[in-house]
Amino acid sequence: SCRAGAGVMDKASPLFMCNMMANNNGGGAVIAGESSPSFIGNEFIGNGFVGVGMKENSKVLIHNNIIAGTDGYGVLMQGSSKLELFDSKIERNEQSGICVCDDAVLKAHSCTISAGEDKAVQKCGITLHGRSKMTIQDCTITGNLAGNVLLNDHASCDMSRCQVSGSKSSGVTLQGASSVVMKRNIVCSNKVCNLLVLDDSTFEGEWNTLSESLGSGVRIMGGPTCRFKHNTIMSNNEAGIIAVGKGRLSMHLNRVSHNCKDGIHIEGLQGTEIVDNAIFENQASGVRLKNALDLKVSGNLIIASVDKPDTTALILRGNVGGQLAGNVLHARQGSIVAGDALQQVLDANTPCVAPQAAHDAIASAMESLAYYEQVRDQFRVVINPGGALSVASPVVASDASVAEHRGESEGPGETAPRREDSHEKRRASLAAKADAPGTPVTSLVPASQAPRSGGVALPARRSSAVLASPSSGSHAM
Repeated sequence: SCRAGAGVMDKASPLFMCNMMANNNGGGAVIAGESSPSFIGNEFIGNGFVGVGMKENSKVLIHNNIIAGTDGYGVLMQGSSKLELFDSKIERNEQSGICVCDDAVLKAHSCTISAGEDKAVQKCGITLHGRSKMTIQDCTITGNLAGNVLLNDHASCDMSRCQVSGSKSSGVTLQGASSVVMKRNIVCSNKVCNLLVLDDSTFEGEWNTLSESLGSGVRIMGGPTCRFKHNTIMSNNEAGIIAVGKGRLSMHLNRVSHNCKDGIHIEGLQGTEIVDNAIFENQASGVRLKNALDLKVSGNLIIASVDKPDTTALILRGNVGGQLAGNVLHARQGSIVAGDALQQVLDANTPCVAPQAAHDAIASAMESLAYYEQVRDQFRVVINPGGALSVASPVVASDASVAEHRGESEGPGETAPRREDSHEKRRASLAAKADAPGTPVTSLVPASQAPRSGGVALPARRSSAVLASPSSGSHAM
């Protein structure tokens, strides 16, 4: 017979403690009306269609329960139902561990939603539909076959301090007009990508780690809006971020490193901002831009892979328009690769130094992203937003400006104390190398007189280096 283990209707508010509700064809528990039951310490095992189902205006508390082995959904929420879910384990259900529909609201804390340890069964960890809402903290969502967290339609989610890992598909997927705010999560080791953002959805993330995907760290397609700040995107098997379509992307103060292809790959997006990021040791280009207009790429540290001398810091292709200013670029074979017309503009406006000198300057810059504020306007290339190119007058650091940055003053009657720190000694060493025969180190000179080489010259910085020499093949950050 098609019966549920427990049915709660109308305005009932019972308490269920330490019960086993198993092998019921109609579900473990079905809640409806304006009821408000509480489930503490129960097990819902092997039920048909749903472990716990709720609808209409019901309000449910589930604490320290196990919901497993259901033929359909572990938890199914419909209507305007509300659920508070704490310290529970939801696993090995054939459809979704949790499915939230309509206008339902879920709050989850300290739960595990998994496909199972022995044999993965559960298709999705958590799916949201309609205009449903979820707030989830300190949860583990892992190993689900078709995705760990999937948002559709106009669903929304606030996620913090969760671990989302090991899916055979993507870690977190947004589609339709859904939205998510993610803070301090670890999203890792998902097969297709760690984060997939599609259609007209909206993503906002801070202090997350997205790493070790067998595909890309982040994949953006369609027309979504994405904002990344203070995230770490590293060690993914393809690109760190690949964004294709007509969406908008904003990246501030992120680390994008050690990815097996490009660090950031942008194609076709409008209004992209890549500002004050550290992008290094990616195995293809640091940043690749193609047919992207209204760009703002400034204040970034972009270092090509030390171990792969054929890599490039920045690649520009097609119809590129916007502003490129104040970036610190370094690569052994050349910092920038671009089309013919654009190459001429970049060559005319980028003072260069030999790789060893640039490497030393970059080492100082890596200690703090705040350093970018000091060098942002030293070197700039401006590309008109419509895509037309214009040559901006190069702003090159003069001896006076370098002296000012070093704490010296050359005005009459004014002598500022000279800083005798480790950086001053290193700077003197570089100057000695520049004067030595056969050493291709170029001082700060107008761009028209600078040789084409592998980095961008910087003013001096009052700190010690943290980056090893290129020959060592390693660095710290």
